[in-house]
Amino acid sequence: MTVVTDIIPCRMCGNYVELSYDSEAYDRWQNGTYIQDAFPEMSASDREMLKTHTCGTCWDSMLSGDDEDPICPRCGVEYAGFPALSRLDNKTNICSDCGMDEAMQDFTGVPLTDFLSESK
Repeated sequence: MTVVTDIIPCRMCGNYVELSYDSEAYDRWQNGTYIQDAFPEMSASDREMLKTHTCGTCWDSMLSGDDEDPICPRCGVEYAGFPALSRLDNKTNICSDCGMDEAMQDFTGVPLTDFLSESK
């Protein structure tokens, strides 16, 4: 058994979580074994972090429905679900529509709109 330790950033809040796991179990999961069967000793929160890069706190917050939906800093619209990561700085969460727009701008060579500087 080879133990691997990863430090994974949460895609929602940016906090880092350190996970240690068996590399053979990881390979079984990647080859089709359900994650809960590949890692029965791992907590559900840690499995979620490994699978979706969403920490337990953010996962619970998303499912609680208590929090207001975030507002995209690029377009100013409220959005639900997983955010996209802006290509402008690779750390700012934006809505999926803006994420797709930035991807298309990047693909076609159109310079990205610097919404971060404009709001300052």
